[in-house]
Amino acid sequence: MQGPEATENREFADYLIRIGEGKETTYPNIGQDYIHLPDDMMLHGNLEVLITHIYDDLRTRQNNYQYILEYAILTTKNRGVDEINNLILSNFSDEAKTYCLADSIVNPEGFNRALSS
Repeated sequence: MQGPEATENREFADYLIRIGEGKETTYPNIGQDYIHLPDDMMLHGNLEVLITHIYDDLRTRQNNYQYILEYAILTTKNRGVDEINNLILSNFSDEAKTYCLADSIVNPEGFNRALSS
């Protein structure tokens, strides 16, 4: 990536780093941890408008995992994640599948051992 797109991506990455490090200007008169979002990052409407804007061709490209992986909707609080995920999933025509997994096991001696270690 070169030129204006690379510069824009670097500026956006720096912006996210400032937010993450708590260095971006906040507006406590509005509420704790409020920051200003640039106008080009604003989209007015409900979550469905946002999802359609980000995933404009989701219904026809739902089986193309690369298309889905190219985009993300970030949220500062976990409380909205389930609603966003459910709205996105409602755009898929296939039946949902649940895959079970475990991130730890109990060995015979009763000690938990993380699978990643």
